[in-house]
Amino acid sequence: KSFDEPETAPLNNVEWQFQITDRAPYLITQSFLPTLKKNQGQIVFVNSSAIQKAIPALGQYSSSKFALKGLADSLREEVNSYRVRVLSIYPGKTATSMQEKIFLENGNSYRPESLLQPEDISDIIICSLTLPRTAEVTEIYIRPLLKGFEE
Repeated sequence: KSFDEPETAPLNNVEWQFQITDRAPYLITQSFLPTLKKNQGQIVFVNSSAIQKAIPALGQYSSSKFALKGLADSLREEVNSYRVRVLSIYPGKTATSMQEKIFLENGNSYRPESLLQPEDISDIIICSLTLPRTAEVTEIYIRPLLKGFEE
């Protein structure tokens, strides 16, 4: 059974997931917020496409990512009057060591050339952040072009 299934998941796994996924970005943002507000800064939260649909045995991960979305959405409303932009990006499967491990654990062939590349993610973030200050991109969902490799 998966460590994330409700019947078998130890509580400390849930707490750890929220520490990493939600609390850490919250604390980092909180510490920089005065400077961001003063300088009309920009905040980017890299989230996960896992929040788009329920995925069995990913309850802890998905719920922590939903919490991050809530943080970003609330923060965006709170800092808008300071002209601080808040972007959430939801990448699909990206060619990383984490994805390689997941593919192999699930008995699937890992073909990184079929997935998003890390530079795809950085390029779209940079593009969004360099828009004129009259625009704010709030959310980006990005997926691998070839279907059948992101699931």
